[in-house]
This record gives sequence, C-alpha cells and structure tokens, in this order.
Amino acid sequence: MQTLEPVRSKELGIILGVIANYLRGKAYLQQRMGLEAAAEFEKIIAHRGVDVFGVEHVLAHLELARAAMLTGDTAKARKEYQDFLALWKDADQDVPMLIEARKEYEALK
Repeated sequence: MQTLEPVRSKELGIILGVIANYLRGKAYLQQRMGLEAAAEFEKIIAHRGVDVFGVEHVLAHLELARAAMLTGDTAKARKEYQDFLALWKDADQDVPMLIEARKEYEALK
C-alpha cells in the first residue's frame, strides 16, 4: 500500500487516470480490507470522465462487488455484479474473468 501513496496527489489526473485507484483497491482486497477497497472502486465509478477508454471503469464494478461481499453487503454486491455483467453482455462469453464473475454472482442467488 505504501508504494501507491506518493501518487495519491496525482490520481484521477491526465497521466495516471484511475490506475492508481484500481491498483490500491486490488491491494486492499488482497488484504481483505473491504471498506477501503470499496472506497477506491467507488472513486473510479464516480469519475467516469477520467480515462474514458480505460477498462478499469468496468472492472471497478466487479471489484466493488467483491469488496461488498467482504463487508457482508450482499445487496450491493448483487447490484454491482449485475452492473458488471450488463456492461460486458456483448463480450466474448469465454473470457475467464467473465466466467468467474458469473459464478460469483450465481452463488449470491
């Protein structure tokens, strides 16, 4: 986590875009810090105009769902999985990340 702290002042900018937030959120997830991870992914979703072609905006929904599961917020997790799956509805159906997301979502039902 310390590695990404120096770039905090430059996040959501022209050069870094949302990648620092995404990586920080992933690191929080690995440490099972759901609330902190959720905050990073929510920032990405809230700033859709930053790096408009970045895939991190779509992936943030999936990672936010996972963060919500860590905190026990299954309603939020379900919504974020649905948002992610809706955004990727036209993607190749055999993409491993999409298959994994579908399995995680089905486990919530």
